[in-house]
Amino acid sequence: MLLQEPVAIFGALAPPVLLGSETGLDSILVQVLKKVGPSFKVITPQETASLINRNDLAAEYTRMRSEALQSHLLDRGSLKKLGTAIGVRYVFQPKLTAFMQLTKDRWELPPIALKVSRIRSSIMRLSLQLWDMQTGDLLWTSLAEATLESEAVGQDPVYFEDIARVTMGSVIADFINGKTASSYGPSSD
Repeated sequence: MLLQEPVAIFGALAPPVLLGSETGLDSILVQVLKKVGPSFKVITPQETASLINRNDLAAEYTRMRSEALQSHLLDRGSLKKLGTAIGVRYVFQPKLTAFMQLTKDRWELPPIALKVSRIRSSIMRLSLQLWDMQTGDLLWTSLAEATLESEAVGQDPVYFEDIARVTMGSVIADFINGKTASSYGPSSD
């Protein structure tokens, strides 16, 4: 289906507590799709946003996204209008559902409480849906969770982009393999 027709990518959604953290997930999805599915014809989030705005559908798009946070549905009428404006039949809708970063001291020099080594870990859970913009049908959905850890002597964190690539990569692998859920962590090689 996606080998014959282009697919658009909407900006990522996130619940209010994570708002702002989802920024960039849609661009990471594009990068992952180009790597694992180079034959997919992807309309980037920037192109999608420009076409929506050019066709005076920004309010429609905003309303649909706001309602989707409550209902977990993309409105059929809005999808049809947006699909016509963008010129595609299919759209991926990414959503960040959880993100946590933790730091644990691993080794400390007691008298001065000098932290010599720390374990930094990030946990990310996201979902990805594929919608038919003509019919309003939800064609596929997947939920993936990934955990990345690193041992650090300095203050380097586990970067958001790194865990987002791993998590998004697992979701796209699910799509290509016809699966609907994944869990990847330090022991998942």
